[in-house]
Amino acid sequence: MASPLNHQERDALLPMLYKTGWQLVHNGTGLRKSWKFDSFAAAWGFMSQAALCAEKMDHHPDWRNVYNTLEVTLSTHSCGGLSVLDAELAQGFDAITTAGRVLDASPFEAKDDEHSGGGAPDPRSDLSDDFLD
Repeated sequence: MASPLNHQERDALLPMLYKTGWQLVHNGTGLRKSWKFDSFAAAWGFMSQAALCAEKMDHHPDWRNVYNTLEVTLSTHSCGGLSVLDAELAQGFDAITTAGRVLDASPFEAKDDEHSGGGAPDPRSDLSDDFLD
C-alpha cells in the first residue's frame, strides 16, 4: 500500500507540478489539471496513452472528458491523500502532453461549491448545444 507524501516529498514534488498546471484540491488530498485539445480525437489519443501509463503503474485517475476537454484528478484512495504514485502519474501525463496537440493546459478553476462537495465545473458550458445533442 502506498503511503501519503511526507513533508519533504511534498516540498520537492509539488512545486514542479504547480509549474505545469496541477493544483491541490479536496483539502490537499488530490491533484487536478484540465487540458483542452485541438479535437476530440486528440483528447481521446491522450487518454489512450494516459491509460497505458496508468495501467503500467497500477494507479488510475479519476477523469472527465467532454469533446476536446479533459479534467483529471489524482489521489491515492488507499492512503487517503497524495502519494508518490500521484506525483509520478502527473509527471507521466505531462510528458505525454508535450508530444500531443494541446491547445491549453490550464490549472483547474474551482468554483465556490467545489470545496463544499458541489463537484467540478461542467466543461460542457464552453461547448455549443450542437455537440451535446
